[in-house]
Amino acid sequence: MSYYSCISVNQNVSISISDGYYVYLINCSSNDVTITLPDISLYDGVGLLFIRTDTNTSYTATISAYGSQTIDGNASKTLGIFGSSNQCEAISFSQNWVSHT
Repeated sequence: MSYYSCISVNQNVSISISDGYYVYLINCSSNDVTITLPDISLYDGVGLLFIRTDTNTSYTATISAYGSQTIDGNASKTLGIFGSSNQCEAISFSQNWVSHT
């Protein structure tokens, strides 16, 4: 399994590290897409990259934490459509996710 294993996503999905993907290309051109992160208690120190590939302002791309876990203290993070706001790296750290755009 390569760190750069990549998959395109255009529907809601709950991901697992065992799927083998670390880069998620999100296409919201025809619907909202929510990606739910895996349970952080199982994976400390993992980094996942999410990139929104469309420019449709009618739909949203949301990265959601598992259960009561958080991303930067919030239950979810929404990706924009332009510039650095269209991507996010989520890194598991100390029972929560931190993001870097």
